[in-house]
This record gives sequence, structure tokens and C-alpha cells, in this order.
Amino acid sequence: MAGGTGSGLGAHLVKKLREDYEGSRILNFSVWPYINGEVILQNYNVLLTLGSLINDSDAVVTLFNDQILTICKELLKNARPSYKVLNHIIA
Repeated sequence: MAGGTGSGLGAHLVKKLREDYEGSRILNFSVWPYINGEVILQNYNVLLTLGSLINDSDAVVTLFNDQILTICKELLKNARPSYKVLNHIIA
């Protein structure tokens, strides 16, 4: 949700899906950025994207990068997990 292109495109796709499939249920799983920051404008991107997703979705499930990293470090004893490992935990 923090990246400009990815968050904007994702929110736009959800809006288009809502328009094309009005009667369908839309459930979003969104990953909140690290609290220390990945992108300088991440707070703005997150708020704008989240606002759009809430308007165009039936539900939004938010996952937090910091919590996912904690799971990797404490439960899996993996101090520097790869994106593959992080995505596996999310899935």
C-alpha cells in the first residue's frame, strides 16, 4: 500500500472491478508498510489507497509488514527473510 504505482494501480483496478461487477463481493488483502518507512511518501499513499479500497470493497484485511517480520525473526529464527519467505508467511 505504500508504493505510488502499485497502490494507485491496485486501487484503480478495484474501482474498475466494482464498476464492472456491481453485484460481486470484493475482499482485499493489503500489506501495510514497515513503520520505519520504505517510501518517503508512504503515509500519504497508504491513506489514499486505504480510503479508496474501503469505498470500493466489501472488506479490507490489513496485514502489517512489521508483524510479519517479527514472526520470521521470533518463530522461524530467520533474521533476514527473503521476499519469498515473507510472502509465504502472508499466504
